Amino acid sequence: MNWSALRDALYDWTVIGGDTAIWLNQSAPQPTEDYYGLQIVSVIRVGDDYVASTANGDGEIEVLGNRDFTLNIHYYGVDAFLKIDDKVNSLQLPTVQNYLNENNIIYVNNGNTTDAPNLYDSSYKEHALNTITFRAANIQIDNTGYYDNVIIDGSIKEGTNTITRTIDVQI
Repeated sequence: MNWSALRDALYDWTVIGGDTAIWLNQSAPQPTEDYYGLQIVSVIRVGDDYVASTANGDGEIEVLGNRDFTLNIHYYGVDAFLKIDDKVNSLQLPTVQNYLNENNIIYVNNGNTTDAPNLYDSSYKEHALNTITFRAANIQIDNTGYYDNVIIDGSIKEGTNTITRTIDVQI
């Protein structure tokens, strides 16, 4: 999976409307204004991967599979609960679904929006979060060393006779 492209697309969806967002677990700094915090917290394979039955001319086999991944989305600031609820509800909009689909991301489902204010220094800051499950394709290439086209060029000696042959075998 191209995690960089997935992260970029999720970030861009989050900041629609001019909001600020960061990926959590970075050292510093956190924004001083209200912001979204994003964190991919889990990935799971969905079913068995599909393995192509034949290798290409270079001996490579493509392995395709679905992966569900969980995004924790937080909002720190005024009206945090409403901001998270609105952001999650936007996943039902056709324009948002089209944008995610163009970036090879499918919205699967989400959990409950949770109000979870935090204590910063000596005051509380509004904080809410939700957990969203998305799906994306995982594409891997396995170099099996197998070739589907072999050319045998050489001579065969049998006693005093020599037979020269070139054979092109398509497998």
